[in-house]
Order: sequence, then structure tokens, then C-alpha cells
Amino acid sequence: MKIIAIAGSRIPSDTANSIQVMKACSALASLGHDLTLIVPANSPNSPISGLDTAENHRLLDHRQLPIILSRSVAERTNYQSLYGLPTTFPIEWLRGSSRRFFTFNSVRHALSHKPDLLYVWMPQSAVFGLLARVPTIFEIHIQPSGLLGPAWHRAFAKLRGKKRLACITHAMQKILRDDYHMTLPDSDIVIAPNGVDLERFASLSAPEAARQSIGLTQAPTVLCAGHLYAGRGTDLFLALAESVSAAHFVWVGGRPADVAEWSAKAKTRGLINVTFLGFVPNIELPNYLAAADILLMPYARSILGSSGLADSAAVASPMK
Repeated sequence: MKIIAIAGSRIPSDTANSIQVMKACSALASLGHDLTLIVPANSPNSPISGLDTAENHRLLDHRQLPIILSRSVAERTNYQSLYGLPTTFPIEWLRGSSRRFFTFNSVRHALSHKPDLLYVWMPQSAVFGLLARVPTIFEIHIQPSGLLGPAWHRAFAKLRGKKRLACITHAMQKILRDDYHMTLPDSDIVIAPNGVDLERFASLSAPEAARQSIGLTQAPTVLCAGHLYAGRGTDLFLALAESVSAAHFVWVGGRPADVAEWSAKAKTRGLINVTFLGFVPNIELPNYLAAADILLMPYARSILGSSGLADSAAVASPMK
């Protein structure tokens, strides 16, 4: 099947939505589908934390190229390392379009591929796909936002056509139905929680050997992986480190400014058993998780994402 995936994520990026999109596309490609991902090329020109200047320049150089750039992920092995991808697929960056118009222009460009299916993460693109009479799957991770967000979601629900709504949790489906009046037949809804590449965790080292391989202290290790956004439990992480001084508390992930901020807070509290490592390419992450004796997901009652706006606590399906 020829699938065109459309996402508003910045590629490459270290955000969770970027990782989820790339892994979902890789999974579809691994099933034998002919998949191409379309993303905007005029995203913020910010570097990826954890990569040096030369590598960031190489990842971002597509912004100097023509309206459409298509390259195979296989030709850019840094993508496989950055995202931990087992399967490659082409990516097209759509230039010359603001984010507002990208949702329409991306579908218009997708039609030139003559797709059998659109797989999208944006409600506007989902609506435009149905209007173009192309079978469309709309994957949703967070509640509608903004003045027009709920209307776009309801339009997708009401339009005729071959469609599926992919919700990451039953809670997400319930909120869409009860709070936003987005009703679809059960046959048009798929509950698909975020997953994990189990094969990457099949032959990991024992904690002691894993710690030695990545240079961590040989001590009982408590580890958390993820960004340092509000609501991710970093305060609780430090409080636990204060209570269990014999253990080494390690946080993998986070942008340089956040890592510096929380490292300073740990130092101010006299916590010598805390290490904030910052960004690690996804392909290396299993070895860091293997180094731990205990893994934490210390989420708060309110969880913010990269935008700092949407609270996903009620509907979240963590990629852990």
C-alpha cells in the first residue's frame, strides 16, 4: 500500500512528537508499505541538543534547498542513530508554506503521489484528506486546542469517507466524545497506545556491565529518561535523591539550558549523587536503561509537552 504520512513535527528534532512520528513511520514501512513522510521545512532553525555544531549544520542544511527535498533515511544514517530506526523511508520537506497553510499544501502535494492512504497527525490535514476522497487515518495524542481546534476535530468526525481515528488511550476517546462532542462509530476508532521496539531490549547487559560501558559510577542506580519539561517530576526526582543518598540518581535527556538549571539546583541542595546527562541519541538509550536498577516515571498531575501549553496527564500514553 502506498502511504503518505503528514506531520507538523520538526525533523530532525529531539522532541517526543518527532520521535513518535518517525518510529510510527518506520513501523509502517517495516510492514512492507511504500511510505513517504511529509513535514514542514520552515520550522524553527534551532539545533538539536547533544549534537555538535557540524552535525547540526548537516542535519539542518535542507532549509537551503528547493521547495521539495526528498531523501531516503538510508542516505542519512544520522537519522537512524538519532531516532533508533530499524527501517528506512523517504522524507519530503515542504518549503514555501507557513505552518498555517502547510496542513492544506501538504495534502495537495500528497495527492501527486496518488496515495492509497493518508496517515496524519494534524486535524486540518485529516479533513482535507477526506475532502479529497482519500482514505485517511488521523492519529491523536492530545485534546483539541485553540479557537478552531475542536471544530476541525468535529469536522473529521462528521465528514463521509473511509477513515479511522487512532487514539492513544481510551481516556482520550472519552474526552473527545464527552467534552468535544466528537462522535464516530466504534468501527471507525482504533485505540493504539504508544509502543516500544522490544527487539532492542532483548539482549542487554546486566546493570553493572552496562554502567561500565557508558562510564557511570558503580552504585545502585535509579534512572529516568525523558525531557525536563514541567510536570515530568524533576522536583520529586531530587527529593528522592536526597532521601536515598546511597543510590546514584541519573536523568537521561533534556535540553542544555534545562540540564544546566537542574544540575545547579542539585548542586545547591548538596546532592552529589545526582547526574543530569542531557540528550542521548535514541539508538543508545536501551543501554542507559539497562544500567539502572530502578527506572522512574515520576510524572506530576499536570504534564506539559514541548509547547508548554497542552496538559497530557489525563490522556497520556508515555513512550517508555
